[in-house]
This record gives sequence, structure tokens and C-alpha cells, in this order.
Amino acid sequence: ESHLAQYLRIGRTMILTKGFQQSSFSILAMFFSGLSILIIYKLIISNVGLEGLGLLSLALSLSVIIKILDITGSSYCARFVAEVTPETGDTVNRKAIIIDTAIWTTVFFYSAVALIGTNLAPILLNIFYKGQLAVQLEGLVPFVILLISMNSVMETQNGSLDGLHKTVTRSIISIVANILCIVLAVWLIPIFGVLGAVISQFLQACFSILLCRIVLAMNV
Repeated sequence: ESHLAQYLRIGRTMILTKGFQQSSFSILAMFFSGLSILIIYKLIISNVGLEGLGLLSLALSLSVIIKILDITGSSYCARFVAEVTPETGDTVNRKAIIIDTAIWTTVFFYSAVALIGTNLAPILLNIFYKGQLAVQLEGLVPFVILLISMNSVMETQNGSLDGLHKTVTRSIISIVANILCIVLAVWLIPIFGVLGAVISQFLQACFSILLCRIVLAMNV
């Protein structure tokens, strides 16, 4: 057997391994995620200008502290789903309960945050910002909070898929959702400006949640 044949055989064996497939699809998912962000920023600059990009960044910075806290513990969902103990009699039922509990906790928590944030935003914004900028931010912040809420639900379900060892499926869903986001951004940003970018990402999160829920229902 020649060296080339050995390399091809080893390469084929490596490609067929689960670890290689998971890594490859995860890299592709990261690529499409970055690509969608770059395209959204480019569209905002082309249609609204640098001021629009700054407005979106500022609105995200006002809301992202909520996500950093991760009070709902959605990032830990995968570990609990993957954990199986000998004492557990009904593993499938247990996993379903954990997933649903994590999702509903996220939904209720961010519903409360959205309610409080929407009412406090005008007061806080008028303290730190004045004029037209404060008005624009006041209209944008509720949508950004809603976007972060949906992304948290999406990440909870993504964590559940990882816990069920469905990493490749999760990556494929992410790739398809990012492609959808790009298509929506090209359509909506010229019409709605910065709000079109937020709507595109919101619909992307809803699409991902729907597909993840279908996969979870088939496996849990």
C-alpha cells in the first residue's frame, strides 16, 4: 500500500469520526454567524449610516448586561440533560422535565425583565441621553430586550441538544437560521433601518426555537 493510499484511508477514517463532524459543523456555524453579523452591519451602514450602527450598538450595550448575568441558568441546561444517574428510573421523562423547566424559567424571567425595562427605559435614557437620540433608543430598547429574551430561549434549547449529543443537528439549525437572517436583513433593513436588523435577528431566533423544539420532541 502506497503512502498516498494510507493517507487517504486515514483521512477517510478521521472524517467519518463523530468528533470531526461535530467540529466541522461547529466551525461552519460560527462562520455563518459571523457572516450574518458582518452583512447586517454593512447593510445598516449603507442604508442608515454610521449613526445607525452606533444606535444599534448602544441599544445592545444597554441590554446585554441582562444576558451576562444569565440568572436563568440556561447555559447549564446541557450538563443537567446529559447527566444520567443509576437511580434515575425514567431518564427520558426526567430530561423532558429539565428542558421544559429551563425554558419556562427563561420565558418568565425575561417577561418580567421586559416589563420592568420597558417602563424604566424612558427614565434612565432621559438621565444619560438627550434629544433625538434618547427618543430613538427609547423606541429600540424594548425590541432589543425581546431579541435577547428569544436568544436566551434559543440557547437553552441549543444546550439541550448538546446534552442529547445532537451537536451536529444544532449546528445545522444554526447555519440555516443564519442564512434566513441574512435574507431577512437584505429585505427589511432598507425598509425599517436599524429596527429591520433587530426584526431579522428576532425572526432568526424564532425559527431556531421552532426547529430545535421539533428535534427535541423527536428525541425526548
